[in-house]
Amino acid sequence: MEKVRNLTFQTISAEEKAKNKASYNWKDIVVSILVLAAVGWVMIIFNRN
Repeated sequence: MEKVRNLTFQTISAEEKAKNKASYNWKDIVVSILVLAAVGWVMIIFNRN
């Protein structure tokens, strides 16, 4: 059972959930959204031709 601990959301412990949530903040989320938007915009621009 030790091999599958923290492998999926079903087996993750409360301590690991707290560590994961503390590892990023709202700035990280905003930057990720901006990067995804930029990639999407570039894909749309290059696929118009």
